[in-house]
Amino acid sequence: MAVATQESTFLVVNDSVLKAYRPDGSIEDKIVLSKEILERMKKVTHGITRDALGNEYIFFRIQPYEDMDMDLFVFKLRMSEIEILQNLARDIKSLLRSLTEEIYAFGIVLTTAIIFLLWYLLRSVLKPITTLAEAVQSVGSGKETDFPLKEEYSNQPDELRTLFANFEAMLKRMRDGERSRSVLNKFLAPEIAEKILSDAASLHGKQVLATIFFLDFRKFTELTESMPANQMVLMLNTYFNNIVSIIKNHGGIIDKFEGDAVLALWGVPEENPQGPLNAVRAAIEIQKHILVLNEQRKTENKVVLEAGIGIHYAKVTEGIMGSEEHSEFTVIGSSVNITSRVCDEAKGGEIWITTNIYDNIVGQVEVECEGERRFQGISQPYILYKVKTP
Repeated sequence: MAVATQESTFLVVNDSVLKAYRPDGSIEDKIVLSKEILERMKKVTHGITRDALGNEYIFFRIQPYEDMDMDLFVFKLRMSEIEILQNLARDIKSLLRSLTEEIYAFGIVLTTAIIFLLWYLLRSVLKPITTLAEAVQSVGSGKETDFPLKEEYSNQPDELRTLFANFEAMLKRMRDGERSRSVLNKFLAPEIAEKILSDAASLHGKQVLATIFFLDFRKFTELTESMPANQMVLMLNTYFNNIVSIIKNHGGIIDKFEGDAVLALWGVPEENPQGPLNAVRAAIEIQKHILVLNEQRKTENKVVLEAGIGIHYAKVTEGIMGSEEHSEFTVIGSSVNITSRVCDEAKGGEIWITTNIYDNIVGQVEVECEGERRFQGISQPYILYKVKTP
């Protein structure tokens, strides 16, 4: 009993102490109980008493057998209020220390759980979003990007799958648009293609002041009559490749190819006051290039071509012409016809211009007057000039 209760325990039989034990099970010899004290204690189940030495104890009486004069008394030394408070403070400190250790342990477990959760979020949510952000940045900077296939993000949450799928669809539309733009640029000047894609409505008929440039190869039919079709196309493209580059380098755009002739424009779709001078300079460079190319072709025993060029500066009507099924951007008006007639006047290797062009390049290019010309269907006569090429 003493060991179980961790208190001093006395076995009393016939009003005398038979055995007394300490909490550790050893014999108790410090508590001295007189017969009078025992008699008072046996009358109650618990209370406070003093031993023969004056020590005050709290006791509990247990009677195991009702028909026997046997009692067990459990004693606990009664403490002062200060001792109680001290013990209470000690117990509280012990409790706080225990709680602190438990909180530390819980904190470690919680921190580990948070780190694992963040790792999971980084892997399952943040990483895909980072991939998407990098793809958006790559597309925004004009670079191609290999975006993950649908199978690679199919295990993501619904919201992320929707976001990825929408971006992939947008990327496909952009790529399709770029392919369309690339194809369009092969058949139209980039400036015209951009205008059609961004604001096609503005190209449905507008009068502009433009420089019209016509180049036509002389005796082309006669020279290529017996030439195989593939060789004829290859030869034309050899000449046109550099002609087109020179025109573009001087700010012009290619309107169309008509067999062995090319129509180029300055001031379309945006006005260009320097168009007359730029067109003449482009024509001079083209004639120089044709001379060099012809010398090379002569050494290879190939057919050589010579081009006449006519340039005019006047108002034309620009716009998208044609039907709903098929249309093209071009310019129309009498000024286009006049330029074609001026081109007809020029012999191979020559550049002829109208007064309108001459007035805009006076003193900058050397020319000689070829006199007045009248064209069929055109009431007004035109004074024409031939540009002197170095």
